[in-house]
Parts: sequence; structure tokens; C-alpha cells
Amino acid sequence: MKKLFMTLTFILLAIPVFASVESGYQEDTNMQLSYPLVYIDNADAQEKINTDIASYVEKTKADYYSGWYKVKLSYTVKYEDNHTLSIILTKLRDGGGAHPQEHYYGLVYDKDTGDRIPISNFVNIASIDQWKRLAGSQIFPAYNWQWKQIYLMHQPTRISNDYYLVGQGIFYMIYQPYEVSSYANGMISVEFNSSNIDYLNRLNN
Repeated sequence: MKKLFMTLTFILLAIPVFASVESGYQEDTNMQLSYPLVYIDNADAQEKINTDIASYVEKTKADYYSGWYKVKLSYTVKYEDNHTLSIILTKLRDGGGAHPQEHYYGLVYDKDTGDRIPISNFVNIASIDQWKRLAGSQIFPAYNWQWKQIYLMHQPTRISNDYYLVGQGIFYMIYQPYEVSSYANGMISVEFNSSNIDYLNRLNN
């Protein structure tokens, strides 16, 4: 009986602790906002995460009420484990031009503290000059929204803070449409994996 209890306890401890993510909605004429409401056991961390997400919702609402013709916000949960939660917020703003403006926010949270985890926690990029030489290369491949590998039309002018996790030690840095490629390529994802992360960290050690 004692052995059975210990086995059951071990199984329960081994079960991943995932957040409950529900959708919040706000609407007005030509405004559709769908955003994540995150529920976790740690109330303080939960409040910090939801407060941060709410800031993006409020900025999107402000865009609409300041004159943008059409505004939309949506989200995707990209990855979660016991300690991290990775979400992409997608904002579309239409001012009546040829196509809407798109912006992608890659938000990665520490579920234990509620803090955003900066990309520098995973990789050490020495400078933008170094990153210009590496981004979109065979070592750090870039993909368009259809997951086709592409060569960047423009060198990045910044080390993006937006990124998302996919598990197995892999994450992708986000660049916005037009920023490093054409609008047709959409959101650009530059791959970081265990091999090229190790290469870059050793290079900059």
C-alpha cells in the first residue's frame, strides 16, 4: 500500500502544471479584440501577466479611437511548460490603404514570477553589427509566414525583442512585415536552436 501511494505521488508530481488560457473579447464597429486571459496557481504572477497583456489591448483600443478605420487583435499560444508561457499577439490596423498594417508581439512569460523573459536570457548577441552578418544566414535561417526559408532583403537595424518558443530548445526571433523582407512574406521568424545558440554564446563569451 505504501509503495502504491509513493507511486501515485510520483505520478502526480510529474504531471505538467499548465496555465488555463481563456479568451477575452471586446468589440465596436470595425474593432475586434481577442486576447488571452491567463489563469495560474500563483496569483501574483497571474496578475502581472494579465496586466502586461492588458497594456497591449489598451494600446490597440487607443489606435481605433484615435482614427484608424479598422482594428483587430488576436493571439496564439505557441508554447507552454511548467515555468514558461509563450504567446504571440497579432495587431492589424487598417487606415484605408492597399493593405492593413500588421504587428506581431512575441511575449514570453515566467510563470513563477509573471515577468517577461528577455531574449538575452537564452542567447548572447554582441551587437547589431554582429547580428546583421548572421541573421538570415544558413546558421540562423529565416522563414516567412508560410514557413518557406528565405533570404532577407534588408539587414536588420535592431536586435528584436519579440520572439516565441516552440519547445526542444528552439525559439524564433520575430521581425515585422517590411522590416527585413517584403510585405508578402509577412512575419519573419529567425531560428535559434541548440547548435547556433551554443555557437553564438561561445563566440561572445
